[in-house]
Amino acid sequence: MIALLGGKPAFLYRNSDRADDLFRMEAPTALAAGRHTVRVAFRVDAPGFGKGGAPALMVDGAQVASERLERTVPFKFSPEDATIGRDAGTPLTGEDERVRRAVESDSAYDGFFAGMTGLLWPLLPGFEREGKSYLTIAIGCTGGRHRSVHVARRLAQWL
Repeated sequence: MIALLGGKPAFLYRNSDRADDLFRMEAPTALAAGRHTVRVAFRVDAPGFGKGGAPALMVDGAQVASERLERTVPFKFSPEDATIGRDAGTPLTGEDERVRRAVESDSAYDGFFAGMTGLLWPLLPGFEREGKSYLTIAIGCTGGRHRSVHVARRLAQWL
């Protein structure tokens, strides 16, 4: 998750709900007034789940911070060989009840959702105090029509 903490762009990543699993990388200085593009580029060590890598925090195309991330999320949910995420002749989306059941039945889903909301929960009061009018959260998956749509809808309900 990309956030502004004290005016400084920061990248926060949590791969479990344990307090010591929060990775925080922050730019050394606050952003100047005006519009900026903030993104994270991530170079993974090797293919597979749970691998480490080198995230780089970028502001307006320039790297402002980089640190070592020892490991990433060690699982996925809704295996790619399931009909979720590929065209099996049915026009289902993440808003369909059958998709919701399939996604939520995966044994990794509850831990994933708890980790994501555990990362967001302590940040919300600060956003309110600062008078933020919106919060942008990006969620993606292979096709962008099933898991990500369902997770985004459930997160919106949670918020």
